[in-house]
Amino acid sequence: MADKAPTRIEIFPNTGPQTCVLPLKELLPERPDDFLTRLVEKNRAGWQPWAEITPWIRYRFDFENDTPVLFVAVETNLGEPYRGLLVDVEDRLYESAPDEEEFIPFYAAYDEFSIEEEYGNRREIPLLSLPNQQGLDLPINLVVQWERSHGRLPIDVDLIVDLGNSRTVGLLLETPDPGLEMPFERRVRPLRFTPRGMPYEYQIDNQGGLLDDPYAIINSWMILHETLFQDLEPEPPFAKIQPEDQSKKTSVYWAPANRNGKKGYVKKVYIPHGFAELSPAIIGGARHSDGAEQILARANLDRMAKFFLSSPKRYAWDSVPLSERGGTVWMQIPNGYGAEDGYNSFQELNGLIRCFMHPEGSQFDWNVETPPDEERFRGVPLLGTAPTYPRRDAICWFALSVIEAAYRQINAPGYIHTSQREPRPRRLRKVRVSYPAGWTDEERSRYLEQWQRALNLFSLIRFENLDPIAERTGEKGGDRPILADPPLDEAVCSQLPIIYSDISSLGNSCSDWLHLYGNGRVVTVMNVDIGGGTTDMAINRYRAENHPAGIGQQQKFELIPDLRFRHGSRIAGDMLVKTIIEELVVPAWLRNSSSQAFEKITDAEQLIRYLFQTPTDANLMGVDAKAMSKLVRFLRLCLIPLANALLGRLSEAKETDGWGPLIVEDIIEPRFVEDFNKLVDRLVKVKSVNGRLWRGPAFPVEGARLTIDRDALVRCIDRTFSGLLDTLSDLAGRHRCDLVIVSGKPSELPRIRELMLRKFPLLPQRIIHVKSFPAGHWYPFKRLGSDRITDAKTCTVVGAALFQDICNGNLNTFTIRPADRSELSRRFCWGFARRNMLPRDFFNSNNLLFRPSELPRPQSGQDRVEFEKSFADFPLNIRIGRQIETMRDLQPDPVYEVSLDPSRYPGAQPYTADVTLRWVSERGKGEYIELVKVSPSTRFPEIDPAAVRFLLNTLLEESFWLDDPSLEIASV
Repeated sequence: MADKAPTRIEIFPNTGPQTCVLPLKELLPERPDDFLTRLVEKNRAGWQPWAEITPWIRYRFDFENDTPVLFVAVETNLGEPYRGLLVDVEDRLYESAPDEEEFIPFYAAYDEFSIEEEYGNRREIPLLSLPNQQGLDLPINLVVQWERSHGRLPIDVDLIVDLGNSRTVGLLLETPDPGLEMPFERRVRPLRFTPRGMPYEYQIDNQGGLLDDPYAIINSWMILHETLFQDLEPEPPFAKIQPEDQSKKTSVYWAPANRNGKKGYVKKVYIPHGFAELSPAIIGGARHSDGAEQILARANLDRMAKFFLSSPKRYAWDSVPLSERGGTVWMQIPNGYGAEDGYNSFQELNGLIRCFMHPEGSQFDWNVETPPDEERFRGVPLLGTAPTYPRRDAICWFALSVIEAAYRQINAPGYIHTSQREPRPRRLRKVRVSYPAGWTDEERSRYLEQWQRALNLFSLIRFENLDPIAERTGEKGGDRPILADPPLDEAVCSQLPIIYSDISSLGNSCSDWLHLYGNGRVVTVMNVDIGGGTTDMAINRYRAENHPAGIGQQQKFELIPDLRFRHGSRIAGDMLVKTIIEELVVPAWLRNSSSQAFEKITDAEQLIRYLFQTPTDANLMGVDAKAMSKLVRFLRLCLIPLANALLGRLSEAKETDGWGPLIVEDIIEPRFVEDFNKLVDRLVKVKSVNGRLWRGPAFPVEGARLTIDRDALVRCIDRTFSGLLDTLSDLAGRHRCDLVIVSGKPSELPRIRELMLRKFPLLPQRIIHVKSFPAGHWYPFKRLGSDRITDAKTCTVVGAALFQDICNGNLNTFTIRPADRSELSRRFCWGFARRNMLPRDFFNSNNLLFRPSELPRPQSGQDRVEFEKSFADFPLNIRIGRQIETMRDLQPDPVYEVSLDPSRYPGAQPYTADVTLRWVSERGKGEYIELVKVSPSTRFPEIDPAAVRFLLNTLLEESFWLDDPSLEIASV
């Protein structure tokens, strides 16, 4: 052992918990494999302190891909015992405090300067014996190495996020050192959503490029789970001055005190800034056993539990407590370290997030500006409230997971030592989040509010100085990261990489670009960003202002977009996927089942289709009361991957390529289907007359080949997008667009390209599809040896990173002002939005509430225009939507919900009231509606006006179809 070089864990001070995974074979090379396996089996448990005197080093035994490993977590934060959140003060006054020798501090040292006093000039902590429950003597050679920052400032890093309805991607943008020019491409790195507890470099060497990295772009759905270090958290109410338990993380400080003239010491208990994880949301993780997909697959759904949500972005509008949407609370999956049935049960959402985040809104959270002190901490944490958070709060949980992943990554040794910069700690400074161009100002504000909430909570349990961080490196400020300003929507973000690349290839000549695509003065650019949940469009008219350059400096120009049009449509990729599942995937898969079974049991197909259509029907409760949850999992893990695989093949295949069947076992794991097949088996056997003859399975995996007609797939695309593209082509003509940029994952489909070439009034070379665009070697997401954009999803986050670099003053040859949001808009028709209504029926006079022709025109200098209108017998269970009059062939977008408080008026009786509404157009906010007055109508004089609710609601249904599925499956 003495001859073997030690295994080193390298850490920077004050960078939070750093984790690593060490194969036991490397630590104990002389021990046989079966011994190491037994060692893990006997010691598999939660996080344990390495030794009594090192509560800041924790370990646990486990298996990683069947390999015996040791997980080690080192808390790098330093400080006095009172660094943390005060949670209790004992009333008793002690004459003296315990001797320092009797007290074990939670932190490794008081500050960075005292590290060498504690651990010597080499700043090393040797760990020479592997702890274990059996008391075995297991010598190892492991060293914790404190890296030196040499007093240099940390490198500021901005986090850039595109949280989509289907997929999410993030970038880390580093700030160059003052006075040094570093190109953009050397300072931007993808955020890797590795499983919790896994190091940054996990599986990174096995990839051919960033787009082959399964942790770089992730699905946007989430599940609720205990946090990585939840077993270290003290049980509420945080031990209350009981003897310290070294297995938990608490810090005790004996504070000098003077009470009624008597001097002494009082005992204060803190939750230290250590092993801090707040987010209960598991996201990403690819197919790792601790990733969201595998955890969802293992979850036992025989108990009702609300623990899954498709992209929380879809619910930015939702402020109604979960208890009013089904009478339930949020649940989570426990860690179950060392337990075989760790995923077979659920528990109510708990953990530190429950202590700091109030279900009634951010205004009731622990205040990051003034956290509770000795005089004001009574009544917190918020343990008396049930976890009935509205679904919009899931945005905060998702955001916390993203922010925590970024914070872990930027100071991970694997990241720092591959950054092409000197080893220095990093500091998270700003977070920039894109959002759909078609959102109302209310929806955008609520979305960004949840990201701000996440930043506040993230900072509260990590940093000593909770003041906002300085805008510029070297300026005075606190440690709390800030939300980047000004905001920029996804449509404009998606334009930037293309425009930046074009202008760069023209020698940074804005004039040449204006002449190439426009008339030399302006270029009108339309962007069509086809995402999963929305298709966003924006039309900008660009002009340029040149700025004089100093001697020896390159000329700099400012590109100024004048926003001419902005809108969003719910027609998008998710709608296409749903259609493909209903019409192609499920029927084709059922055809792989035993044809003999369907012949003998003629109603089996009808029963299966009924299960997909109404999984919550009372007639199914006797078969399986959890049918809805199992259908949701089957959709997420099986049907959606199969539909996406079909679309992926269509995107990559050439017209002349063969089109063979889809092999199911190449795409999904057989065990993903087992639970749903058992549900179908029970359904047919119980409900069919000849059910005893059913053998199943309805959805086989082994040997299953889905034969799906290519033309049928193309027809699904046509039905979904053709009408929308007709409308967009008309807009492009009306605004005389010079250039159309098409982004978003569905835009990669050749059929979308064909339809746009056919419909849009532009030459083919003026319709730029992001997929395969030769952006250049600067583009962060590209394959090895290529300069082309391979995934159209990445364009938005790269554009947002470019814009952030411009705001930081680091993109020297190119700058752009954010799109102007200050117009006083009056272009929408507002009316009732009903399910299954024909698009043109929205514009009927008896359906419209406000139309542009009746609205007042703004006068010069006005910042707000409004118009009131009264309505008799106004329905009190209705959605209000909006649409542009020129888009008569498209469904209106729901915006508001008018309803009665269900606790006072249950049931579906068609109540009405006399209502006054106010239409408002406000500079910087756009158009919106306000409820002014409610009076009982003659039909329903008993209605209490105070019970009428006017809520933001952008769904016609109660939930999105991935969370509350109702599928119309085509005939087999």
